[in-house]
Amino acid sequence: MTNKDINWYFWQKYIPSDYSVPERPDWYQERPARKHYDKFILLDHVDSYLDSIRGDHLLLSGGLDSSTLAARVKPKHVYILKQHPQSYDESKYAIDVANYLNLDWDVFAFPHNVDDLIPDIIKGDPFGDSSVIALYYLCKQVSRYTDSVLTGDAGDEMFGGYETYKAYKLAKVCPKFVVECIQNYPFTPSDKKVTLGFKAQRFARNFDDPPILRHFNWMATFTDKERKKLLGPAFIPAVELVPKGYGDSLREIQRADMDWYFRWCMKPKADRAALEAGITLRAPLLETGRYILNLPDKYRVRGVTTKWLLRKMAKGLLPKSIIKRKKRGFTTPVSLWVKTSGLIREWTYEHCDPQLNHDYVKEMYRCHLAGTHDYARALWLVFVWNYSYYRTRPIDVGRRERRNTQLDQCAY
Repeated sequence: MTNKDINWYFWQKYIPSDYSVPERPDWYQERPARKHYDKFILLDHVDSYLDSIRGDHLLLSGGLDSSTLAARVKPKHVYILKQHPQSYDESKYAIDVANYLNLDWDVFAFPHNVDDLIPDIIKGDPFGDSSVIALYYLCKQVSRYTDSVLTGDAGDEMFGGYETYKAYKLAKVCPKFVVECIQNYPFTPSDKKVTLGFKAQRFARNFDDPPILRHFNWMATFTDKERKKLLGPAFIPAVELVPKGYGDSLREIQRADMDWYFRWCMKPKADRAALEAGITLRAPLLETGRYILNLPDKYRVRGVTTKWLLRKMAKGLLPKSIIKRKKRGFTTPVSLWVKTSGLIREWTYEHCDPQLNHDYVKEMYRCHLAGTHDYARALWLVFVWNYSYYRTRPIDVGRRERRNTQLDQCAY
């Protein structure tokens, strides 16, 4: 594991297998379509492609992507995950969509004790997206019914669904004094799902960076200052890590997300969960990129409305309440897990890789439990690093003897 690997992991929560910037796909035009006829052709291709998708089983979240797929594909059965606490639970909306479309559905309640699932899926190279656990659990339940299922993955990257795309538009018009007010405002930490305070703090940090660097920093867990404190001499600043060769347009930022976030985080997450559960996940929306990304930005993000085109295409197919819903995302209650999981405490507060500043990790853990700071996502990355990599990597005999008592207490 190189310094660049460890820095990328604690910056973006995943480790790329290849740091070279992929070449632009053959279908990616130098400029988006401008002529009305060209736009019409592209829109017609999107519509025809969605009608061509076939599948009898679908993971339904209640979000716009999977709900639109359900409306267009009309699968025989959909599968829904129920989470807790309530702010994380999207099952109500998924059930509403299934009933509206007259689809058969099953709901599976995520277990309260995450420690029972962690050993099954948190292993191998460090991978810090906590939602892999929820996806694995759902896939495991679905494997009793089928070995192949559709998902709405890639909808955000293709149709422009991430909140960071909205933030990109807002950053162009937001006055500097507003950003400074946000930076100085004492937001209260919360266990709830992606609060307004969390979004505001992310928006304000690294505000003056170039668009592509700012976007990657918005997606980051640790800031440079925090990562330097954690990694010490191994620290590499974000400006040296950020991929080069991307423009400043929204379209180029979406391409960067496809090249990095989807390629090294979203797809591996689906692969890990599906492989462990013994099923195949299919993401048909991925193929829409050759059409969607060649349309002007306004077809994806118009003003502060994300997925503008997909919302238009869903009209008449889904309830208005689903079409107009704000993005919630498939996330997990990591803050609650950190406070209640014995396994997470063991591999953050009690045991830690010597490459990391354990005193700083302990400080984050104490502050998070006290409710003075929200370090949930940071502590989760530390836990995954310690549990999946440090705990299992080969160590020399002398060091093994020194840590013999600790290792005897670990579950392998």
